[in-house]
Amino acid sequence: MEFLQKFAMNLLLLMFLFYPVYRKIPKPSLESDHSKLTLLIALAVLAVLILAFYPGVMVYDSYEQYWQAIHFWFVDWHPPVMALLWSATDRIIKGSGGMLLLQLTSIVYSFYLLSRVAARKDKKRYWLPLFAVFLPFVSCCIFFLIKDVSLAVSLLLAFSLWYFYRAAGKLNWPRMLLILLILF
Repeated sequence: MEFLQKFAMNLLLLMFLFYPVYRKIPKPSLESDHSKLTLLIALAVLAVLILAFYPGVMVYDSYEQYWQAIHFWFVDWHPPVMALLWSATDRIIKGSGGMLLLQLTSIVYSFYLLSRVAARKDKKRYWLPLFAVFLPFVSCCIFFLIKDVSLAVSLLLAFSLWYFYRAAGKLNWPRMLLILLILF
């Protein structure tokens, strides 16, 4: 306990001493500086998620859907689109790993887009949305390969793309069709 008290006191002292210096550091003004740092953080977050959760957790519904994916035989009890995507990822990485990588990449990319919008709006902590994956209600379910998580991931990705293109003033019909395809 004494160690924690000393650590906290030293941390407060350092923050107090370096705050005037920190305030004088200019904000990066170019969007490329923001995007490079944001991309670096996004890749680090993705690497942590892959190390923590690979190859993912499958439940009975996941096995049922995976069976549909490898046999290319679809029923309407589970979303056929997920089984179709899983059959595509299964050709690259066999088993649940490919679907988990697609799911984690989509989540991190969504939060990356939201961070880019925050950077464009000159928010000081523009990188903060990237750490939303570590919130308990997100991180406790992103490693499950089930249709509910896949639906949440596709909704998040569609919203992030829409918000990113809308904030940049680049929302056009082809991009809107892509967003609708992701919602499908």
